[in-house]
Amino acid sequence: MTTRLILALLLSAAALLLTACGSNRITSPEPEPTASAPVETQAQLSEIAALGNQLALNEAITLDASKLKPPIGERPKEGEVTLTVTSVELDPAIRQETRAMVGGGSAFVVYDPKVGQFVAVHYTLANNANGVIQPVDSVNSLFTLVDDTGRQWEPVSFADYGFAVGGAFALQADGADPRDFLPAGETVDTAVAFDVPKGVSGLRLRAEALDLEVTLQ
Repeated sequence: MTTRLILALLLSAAALLLTACGSNRITSPEPEPTASAPVETQAQLSEIAALGNQLALNEAITLDASKLKPPIGERPKEGEVTLTVTSVELDPAIRQETRAMVGGGSAFVVYDPKVGQFVAVHYTLANNANGVIQPVDSVNSLFTLVDDTGRQWEPVSFADYGFAVGGAFALQADGADPRDFLPAGETVDTAVAFDVPKGVSGLRLRAEALDLEVTLQ
């Protein structure tokens, strides 16, 4: 068998293999969503650092804006912001009309909690700093939720469910999506969301970077 014939046979086999693979990609159904569930961590209560600012619902606190995460590509802000955690919802649902607004009809959106129940924490943020703030990054990303056994959860992300869960609950309460930019001199009502097991108790909202803890239950 000549070298030219061997090369021709190899090229023919490769073409058949590529054709078969291309056919599979066309006829195969879309993959199911593979987004992971939020991660729960466990710590001894004695290991969780006590924070200096201990607040209750509807108790306002003024914070140094430089402690917030600035929008991507911007410098830390100067000035102050005022934060007030106003309410908490245990096991709220994403209403049908809200799903139409936040999901866009995508087949990859997951509207139900993966762990047990959503917890939506609503807050008011007044921006008295020298530039825009984006609550989802500047504030929400600093929060963790802790229960009375030391379990801790980070806010759910867009990647977890395919939509902004905190934004959905904010919109249902006539607030604003935390991804929206908040200009200097303005105030917004928005929310941060968590996915936690049912039956949790003693919930507290913590932000170590802000030296802040709010009792929710």
